[in-house]
Amino acid sequence: MRPGTHYEVELETTTGFKSMVNSEKEVLLLAQEALRLKADFFVACLGQGIDFGNFVMEINSFGMVDVRCHEHQGFIAHKLNSEQALETLKYWLPTQERTPKIEWEAE
Repeated sequence: MRPGTHYEVELETTTGFKSMVNSEKEVLLLAQEALRLKADFFVACLGQGIDFGNFVMEINSFGMVDVRCHEHQGFIAHKLNSEQALETLKYWLPTQERTPKIEWEAE
């Protein structure tokens, strides 16, 4: 995690949920909940008046996940399984960089 930053998390379900969290562990726990619920999941890394990047998971009814990383330009990886989506999030959380293990498309 970057010094002086925190994560803002939105979990889109029928009731909706928004939270500010201060650890990568908390973000990962909420992501696992999103995958279980087939919900949309949004993470922003914020601090010092700066948006360092965003990570979005859109989970469909078949459990496949589209992952987006916004780094002043958007990138997307389609049809990841739940395990791939969580590994991608774990890689992104500390530095807001995309993993080279999957194929990304520019948006």
